[in-house]
Amino acid sequence: MAVRQRDSAGILPAADVWSIIKGQFFGTEVRIPPGPIPVLAVAPAALKSASPRRPARIWIGHASVYVEIDGLRMLIDPIFSEYASPFELGPRRFHPPPIALDDLPRIDAVLITHDHYDHLDMRTIQHLASHGSAFFVPLGIGAHLQKWGVPAAQVHELEWWQEHSLQGVRLVSTPSRHYSGRGLTDQRATLWTSWSVIGARPRFYVSGDSGYSDHFRAIGERFGRST
Repeated sequence: MAVRQRDSAGILPAADVWSIIKGQFFGTEVRIPPGPIPVLAVAPAALKSASPRRPARIWIGHASVYVEIDGLRMLIDPIFSEYASPFELGPRRFHPPPIALDDLPRIDAVLITHDHYDHLDMRTIQHLASHGSAFFVPLGIGAHLQKWGVPAAQVHELEWWQEHSLQGVRLVSTPSRHYSGRGLTDQRATLWTSWSVIGARPRFYVSGDSGYSDHFRAIGERFGRST
């Protein structure tokens, strides 16, 4: 696959943008699974009784992941809606989540990497906010959440290399090579991030749709390998 060159602001030339659009909507790639995707359901009791000493990890779909380390329950870029879109159309999930949003235990922390619709879902955010979850987001995304009714006290905005400690677990906003925007007029209006989550022993890294760059080395040198 050819590497597309961007200008100094990270913007693709118009010809490359059009090429991407043609490939997305008129290309011949198989973009829909030819058959049902098998999903292993997760029993709610399995999460409520998880050992705080044993990390739990559940892939919910696309970028959405449930992680529990050192007793801290987290969701990363949670999407439980049917569509990754502001409307009831557009990109639609290929399978139901392995566990319903209502069946999750109380979520302590929600980590958001950027504000694209397939990573930031208003309905999911509002549900989690009503149950007291804390949200850790890149700079600027707090405005989205407050517009959706999330109390300001539950929102923590961070820029790269800033961190917050919750129940003894360090949540560190780390660099990412990506972009943001939920419409035609707000491109790059908010920050995007990766996350380094560091517990007493286990630790993990979330790239946040990042492209390749030397920030991977910088993060690894500072925090070490995931465990």
